[in-house]
This record gives sequence, structure tokens and C-alpha cells, in this order.
Amino acid sequence: MTRQELANATFISPKNVLEGARLRGVAELKDTFARLNASRTVVIYSDDNHGAFVVWFALRLMGFDARVYRWQDWQESV
Repeated sequence: MTRQELANATFISPKNVLEGARLRGVAELKDTFARLNASRTVVIYSDDNHGAFVVWFALRLMGFDARVYRWQDWQESV
């Protein structure tokens, strides 16, 4: 299974939540996460732990229930 084959997957780059070395403002993060359903758990899968945890941290600050998985772990559970 490839990343593109996962239904309902949305790519959010760590660059979309950062402005320089800081998180973007609340309004910008709301726009970035607007397509996500805040009432459902958001699963983050990545080979890049640093980037994944930057996105995870921003999601948690915005009130999302976010979980991080390595890409390999996610493939095994699907």
C-alpha cells in the first residue's frame, strides 16, 4: 500500500505550521487544519520524527486528539 492509496489522508508539512523556528499564529493554524475533523482522532504517520512531532504539537495546542505513528507501524496496522 502506498501513501497515496490511503483514503482520507491529508499531507500537512511541518513547514505549514512553522514560521521560522516558531509555530504560526492561531488563525494560520486554524486555516492549515481546517480540513480536519476536530471531533475525530488525527493520525500522523511519518518517517521523519522531528517533522511529525512538530505537526503533532501544533495539533495538540489547537485542541486535536493527535497520535503519531512511524510509517512502518501504520502499514502493519492497516
